[in-house]
Amino acid sequence: MYVVLIMKVRISSLKDHERIETLDTLYTAAAGVKGRNVMKLFLRDLLTTSERVMLGRRIMIA
Repeated sequence: MYVVLIMKVRISSLKDHERIETLDTLYTAAAGVKGRNVMKLFLRDLLTTSERVMLGRRIMIA
């Protein structure tokens, strides 16, 4: 069984090492995802539908 803890945190309240550790965790998790279908499931678990759409739009613009 997994317990999910969601905390809304202002980035300005994070110390540098906390910000670096948090981003490192994200990058490590994303790097471990192999294949389109697995990435799709990963992003579904990680983001809301609205967040996924907005991320897709940002990628298209970039």
